[in-house]
Amino acid sequence: MKLSRLAVFGAGYVLGTRAGRERYAQIVALVQRTAQLIEERQSAGLARADDPQQASGHTAG
Repeated sequence: MKLSRLAVFGAGYVLGTRAGRERYAQIVALVQRTAQLIEERQSAGLARADDPQQASGHTAG
C-alpha cells in the first residue's frame, strides 16, 4: 500500500510542479481523499472478513 501511495504522490508532485502551486494544492487534496477512500474500503473489507454473516450478505432480523 505504501508504494502505491508514494507513486500517486510522486505523480501529483510532478503534475503539480508543472501546473503551478494552486493546481498542486488541488492535486494533493485529491490524492489525500483518494488514499483515505482506499483505506476506508480496505478497512470495510477487513470488517466483512471478520464477520462471516455480513460477508455472505446475511443480516439479522
